[in-house]
Amino acid sequence: MIGAAVTISSTSANIVACAVTLGFFGVLGWLLANGKPAEGGDALLVMLGALGSAWGAIVSYYFGSTAGSRDKTAIIANSQPVR
Repeated sequence: MIGAAVTISSTSANIVACAVTLGFFGVLGWLLANGKPAEGGDALLVMLGALGSAWGAIVSYYFGSTAGSRDKTAIIANSQPVR
């Protein structure tokens, strides 16, 4: 369905975040240790850029405005209504 809201469980989000983090730093470490390969090196750099962008979004999700919004929602849900 186009435009339908998708909910992702916390466990799934954590697994994807860990996989992207490991992939990003794994590829980055490999490139730093071995250098850019003669064949397929440009594709590897494109992959590193995509993983870096995804990792930036993950950091924003866990530590940025989304985390603050999640905290605010929890506070509101646990508050007592004013009478």
